Amino acid sequence: MQKNGGSIIMFTTLLFAAESAVPAAGAAAPGQPSMIASFLPLVLIFVVFYFMFIMPQRKEQKKLKEMMASLKVGDKVVTNAGIVGTIGKILEKDDVLAIKCGENTTINVLRAYVSRKIEKEDASPVQAEEPKK
Repeated sequence: MQKNGGSIIMFTTLLFAAESAVPAAGAAAPGQPSMIASFLPLVLIFVVFYFMFIMPQRKEQKKLKEMMASLKVGDKVVTNAGIVGTIGKILEKDDVLAIKCGENTTINVLRAYVSRKIEKEDASPVQAEEPKK
């Protein structure tokens, strides 16, 4: 009988010890960081990712959209395929551009496939540098 009584006392002692070791609800256990501190590196990574990748991409898309909206007859453009030409006509509700590539060559291209507009200063021929001796 003594054996059973001792085990009950031991069990209740262990229960009280376990209960006192468990922190109160909402409080961090000693030695463990709080919930905010554990998510802080993740938030910092997201902020860095946003400023390094997402924001510059949005700026580039906005710039490209403005360039496409400003295209007019006579502009010199480069398509995504690398074709260089001058806009001769704007067809079908401003979606299709007729690009003149030569004397008798005209290509119809969707406005979305124009990669850039060649400005006047870009059109000047590139001069090769003299090799250094």
